Amino acid sequence: MFYSDISDIVNKVYVEDRPLKIGFVMKTLVNEYWSTVKQGIDEEIARMQAEGIKIEADVQAGASDSDKEGQLAILRSMINQKYDVIVVCPISDANLTPGIEEAIAAGIPIVSMNTYFDKEPYVPYYIGASFYAQGQTAAEWIAKNNPDGGKVAVIMGLADATSSIGCTDGFKEWVENNADSGLEIVDIQSADWDRVRAQEITSTLLKQNPDLKAVFCLSDVMAIGSVEAVKQAGMLEQVKVVGRDGNSEAIASIKNKELAATVGQFPLYMGKASLQVALLAQQKVELPERIWIANAIIDQNNYETEQADILGWKDVEYEVVK
Repeated sequence: MFYSDISDIVNKVYVEDRPLKIGFVMKTLVNEYWSTVKQGIDEEIARMQAEGIKIEADVQAGASDSDKEGQLAILRSMINQKYDVIVVCPISDANLTPGIEEAIAAGIPIVSMNTYFDKEPYVPYYIGASFYAQGQTAAEWIAKNNPDGGKVAVIMGLADATSSIGCTDGFKEWVENNADSGLEIVDIQSADWDRVRAQEITSTLLKQNPDLKAVFCLSDVMAIGSVEAVKQAGMLEQVKVVGRDGNSEAIASIKNKELAATVGQFPLYMGKASLQVALLAQQKVELPERIWIANAIIDQNNYETEQADILGWKDVEYEVVK
C-alpha cells in the first residue's frame, strides 16, 4: 500500500517528556535531494521545539555518496553515544549491516530509509520510496509521450544501489509487460550518479542509436548531464530525457523545455515523514512493514504546482506525554 504521508496511518504522534536525540545517517548532504531531506527534518524539529518538545536531530553523511566506510563510522559513533533512535539510508545494500547489528544489540531502534532489511539483520521500520514504482512511472510516461514507441535507454546510478536495481527492474518490467507500447530498451549503463559520466554515456548512445527516443536517468543530476549531451547533438526535440528526484535544477530545466520530466520523490516530505516514523519506532509502535512516499511525474503540466498539493500532504499533531 502507498502512503502519501504518515498521517494516513496516524493523526497524532505522542512524544515522551524528556530530551530525545535522533540520529540520521544520510548518503550525502552535497546532493540537493539529501540536503532537502535534511531541510524537512530541520523544519519538523523546529515545529516540535516551538511546541515545547525536547528534541534534537543530528543529521550526518559521509564525504561523498560512495563513502561507505565513512557512513558506517558515523553510525557507530551514534551508537556509542546512545542516541534514542537512528534513521539510516545505506549507500549500498550491505555497507551499514555491521552497524545495524550493533545498534540492535545495544537496544537502539533503527529505521531504514530507502533500503529494505527484511532478512538478517531484520529492521521492522521502513520509510521510503518504491523504486520499482518509480521505474514503472517513468516507463509509462515515456510510452504515453511516444505513442509510436521507439528506442529507449536507462542510465543507472551505482550498480549495487537498491534504488538503481529497483528503478531499473520497474522500468524493464513495465516495458516487457506492455509490448504494445512499442518501446525497446537498447542499453542500460551505470554512471555512478555522476553528471559528467551520464553526459558521456548519452553522447555515445546517441551516436550508436541516432533514432533514440528517450533516456531515463535514475537521478536528476545525471539527467541534466544527459540533457547537455542531447542539446550538443541537436536532438532535444527528438530525445526526451526523464530524470528522478524532482530537484530545483530539474524543475528549472523542465520550465526551459529541456528536461522532459522527472519522477518526483518529494524529499522535503521524506525528511518530515522519516522523523515521525523515527519517533514511532522509538516508542515501539507497530507500523506497516513498508511506509511509502508516493511518487509522481513532474513535467510541463504541473511543474509550478506546490509539491504539498501534489502529495496531498497533511501535518500530524504532536502531544507530549508525561
